[in-house]
Amino acid sequence: MTRERFGAPGIDLFWEQADIEGIDDHPLVRELRHRSDAVVRYRMLIAEAEEQGMDAAVEQLARQCEREENLCRELRRALGRNSQ
Repeated sequence: MTRERFGAPGIDLFWEQADIEGIDDHPLVRELRHRSDAVVRYRMLIAEAEEQGMDAAVEQLARQCEREENLCRELRRALGRNSQ
């Protein structure tokens, strides 16, 4: 039995969507925009949760926000390596 090779459907979907939308962006640039938008949304949700005194939600959202911020840093580093 041979092993089936699985592609990365996210990459395929990215290029299909880019073709449909006529976008020439590098995949890392597009991912960075998506992640940066997520950071902004998390910060808004954190502010709302703080106003409502939802401490558990604030903690959980803060962890997720930090995760997205870390991914943004990694993407910026990767883009920096690509531009050299």
